Amino acid sequence: MTGSLAVPALTGTQAAILAAYAELIEEVGSDDVSFRVIARRAGIAERTVFRNYPTRVDLLLATATWIEATVFAREESHSIFDIPSRSATRCSGTTRGQSSRTSSPRRQCAA
Repeated sequence: MTGSLAVPALTGTQAAILAAYAELIEEVGSDDVSFRVIARRAGIAERTVFRNYPTRVDLLLATATWIEATVFAREESHSIFDIPSRSATRCSGTTRGQSSRTSSPRRQCAA
């Protein structure tokens, strides 16, 4: 697995279908897009769309996965420790010069 998301290999036809559907969703919304319009945009027969994605749900899920893998692609992180910590300094419970028995609302942080 090379990316952060396991995406099945697509044929050229499937990639064309998903790209066409993604463009059409952006232009007119998902409710107004028919399989015929997707086929025309992809330059294939309408039956080919149905052969690859029998239902609208199949097509929508595949398109969502394709969009996430192509548009929002990100590098895989090997460890959660690759992300810088927000608390890079250590803080003591007392201010300088006070004993630990007296409580202080202020905290002294060492760099």
